[in-house]
Amino acid sequence: MENRQRIFRGVAGAYLTYLGVKLIAGFIHNEPGSKLFMVFIGAAFVILGVGLIIWVARDVGLESFGDKDTHAEIEEEEKSEEEKPEEKE
Repeated sequence: MENRQRIFRGVAGAYLTYLGVKLIAGFIHNEPGSKLFMVFIGAAFVILGVGLIIWVARDVGLESFGDKDTHAEIEEEEKSEEEKPEEKE
């Protein structure tokens, strides 16, 4: 994954997490206009945001711990499997 994509996904994950927490906090503090479904939307934002952050962190971790070669090998194997013609019986 390119650095731009990582940065974008990391920022998007952090922002979704922030929005989710704000929605839930608004419901807890009983701000006008807050409804129960806003808590569910907030929870979904938090889950999605944290998921994106974990995805980026895992991808960065693969490259920073020397698994870059392993990661590249896996990608090469996947490409070669796609390029192989199906064997006829």
